[in-house]
Amino acid sequence: MSRADVKVAVIIDEEADPSVAEAYFRAVSDNRFPWYRLSLFLDPERETDAIQALTELIDLAIKSGGPLTGPVATITPHSGTPFVRARLRVSGFHPYSNFNAFWEPHGQTCVVGGGIELDQNGSGECDVFIPDGRIATVGPHTIRVVDSVGNVATTMFEITEAWPGPYLRAMPSTAKPGEQITVIGGGAPKNSKIAVHFWNGNQGDGRPAIDTDDQGNFQCAFELPWLVGVELVKPGRHRISADAARAGCPSYRVNAFVEVPEYMPPGSLQWKSGRSQLTDGICVLQPEFTLQSDLVTIRFRIRNERTSAIQLLPGSGPVLFESDKDLRYSEYRFEPVFIQPKPVGPGQETEVVTQFRRCFPFLPKPLLFQARSFVLVLLFATADGQTIRFLFHDNWPAEVWAEPSNHQPPT
Repeated sequence: MSRADVKVAVIIDEEADPSVAEAYFRAVSDNRFPWYRLSLFLDPERETDAIQALTELIDLAIKSGGPLTGPVATITPHSGTPFVRARLRVSGFHPYSNFNAFWEPHGQTCVVGGGIELDQNGSGECDVFIPDGRIATVGPHTIRVVDSVGNVATTMFEITEAWPGPYLRAMPSTAKPGEQITVIGGGAPKNSKIAVHFWNGNQGDGRPAIDTDDQGNFQCAFELPWLVGVELVKPGRHRISADAARAGCPSYRVNAFVEVPEYMPPGSLQWKSGRSQLTDGICVLQPEFTLQSDLVTIRFRIRNERTSAIQLLPGSGPVLFESDKDLRYSEYRFEPVFIQPKPVGPGQETEVVTQFRRCFPFLPKPLLFQARSFVLVLLFATADGQTIRFLFHDNWPAEVWAEPSNHQPPT
């Protein structure tokens, strides 16, 4: 009932008497007052923290005209342009709850920060990323802070410069793999880095980062890939994304779309495995694949981590899927064409080239999911006369050998 401009609740610490805080929060469910633990004002080592807490409350009351009757939120700086990073500090909320900050101009709402757990005093802070120019228009805007119990505080941020809304366009809007796409974007943070990705389902093919100019515009061109990871690009609608998250601005993300029509895979493809494998002291390092017509060439490096020399033997070869008998017994297999037997001394590396030919015209579509995994089988002789069977497992774009869309099965 005090007429003071600033009203706070000082609650005895739970370590001394937990019933006091429990009774207070049950009785004052809307958390009308900023509150603090009694130890904040009794512990000499926390004197600076206590003075700062009270000073911030009084300063806020002066700026708002008082009285201060609820949870508090402040933001620094108080003004700037879209995409600015600011620091949001809150106090007087429910202890150990989570809070989120919302940007609410003209009825539009988006999350700009939060997801942070409050401390035992109901205080916390986080970075806030001011939104893009579509909703961060020139003038004052409200930032609304809500904790997981429902307590609310607001603060203001003023946009001082108009900024265009973000956009991204891909030209042409229809293209096949191997054809060039030009991407034009704008409304981004100025003088920053933009990451552009082409997406094939959930896999992204990243392009080199590009710079925005002092108006936030950017442009790049790239060849539509045949492969994303080890998957052939599928016909259909594909997303191209641009974002500045790596430049510290997660509030800029835009998309464009390109349609990939039906096409025939090229006569030659290249890709590289993303993994290496170590077995019995023998390491196979990131094989590289080249497909030309019915031939598959595999280049890789072998590192011998054993204490004696090893010898790569002929007779090695891949299978489509080691445990699937239907594929192998139905002649969906590869035969070795060339493999170079090589000795590898202890602690040494050497490059190996192998070549295989497929023994089938195409893979029926129902078998594709079984054929996406392959096993490269390598045989090594050791100095003591033993033979090591090395299996390198990985994925490859089996769709390259898929049944043609115009194929008619025999009747």
